Amino acid sequence: MSKIGWLRILVLMFLWSCGGKTSTQLEEQTSNDQSNITISPKDKAKIEKMIYSIPSPVQAALLLEKTGARFDNKYMNPVSKVSSYQTTAQIALNIGVYGADLAYTNVYKKHVEALKYFSTVQKLGDKIGIGYIFTPALIQRFENNQNNQDSLISITTDSFTEVHSHLKKNQQEELIALMLVGGWIEALYISCQIWENNPSKAIGTLIAEQKFSLNDIIEVIKSSPKVPELDKIYKDLKELLAVYNKIHASYAYEKTELKKEKNLAVIENQTKLKFNNSDIKKISKITEKIRNSII
Repeated sequence: MSKIGWLRILVLMFLWSCGGKTSTQLEEQTSNDQSNITISPKDKAKIEKMIYSIPSPVQAALLLEKTGARFDNKYMNPVSKVSSYQTTAQIALNIGVYGADLAYTNVYKKHVEALKYFSTVQKLGDKIGIGYIFTPALIQRFENNQNNQDSLISITTDSFTEVHSHLKKNQQEELIALMLVGGWIEALYISCQIWENNPSKAIGTLIAEQKFSLNDIIEVIKSSPKVPELDKIYKDLKELLAVYNKIHASYAYEKTELKKEKNLAVIENQTKLKFNNSDIKKISKITEKIRNSII
């Protein structure tokens, strides 16, 4: 599976953006046992390593665009639903969802929609104490740079890097996992819906490749503090994994390149996946079920 190195920081942009102290109202709505959650340093390191191995929603959107798939806003979570998310877990999941939608609009240069989704992330951020990062001046910058894709990505990256710092300070690893799942499921859902309308091999391959990411996401959940929402999602993802396990992966040797200046031999391999439309159809159905339970 291809990796885009410079996008790694964008993993943080979407996967770490659920941190911050909850408001008094939200603390009352959240189960008391969440406030006493702890996680070992070993598991913290494991989570961070796994997160860096998972494609960000921006990367997923870029790969989707490369297939020639057309943009369709009907696949995104409507911004009108933002007020319905009240518990900390719902907010974390849907910052991930809206973050993936924001990535989708940014990559396809849908500037009006991108601004709406950027503002929606800010509204959810207000509910968990990180809204201060998305200042009116920042939103104005975002609006002023609507025609510059690189600037939009830079603005959102800077914002969510600050959110990342806030999150690490407050040690809310369970929200990291919820955020991760929300963004990953939304990106996969969009790909599946596009495939449903145009079952091309390129999009099917993109969906099949998430076999590798799913294993890492499940490991993140297993290493995260145990909360009811993650337990439910874990069960749903295991159902999805059962289908993905039917997709056979093989590795073909490509070439070996000797880099004399570094005294290294670089071996390149290509992963080949064997799947059929029935497999992708099942993945699509389960993904839609999980996504609907989140939004």
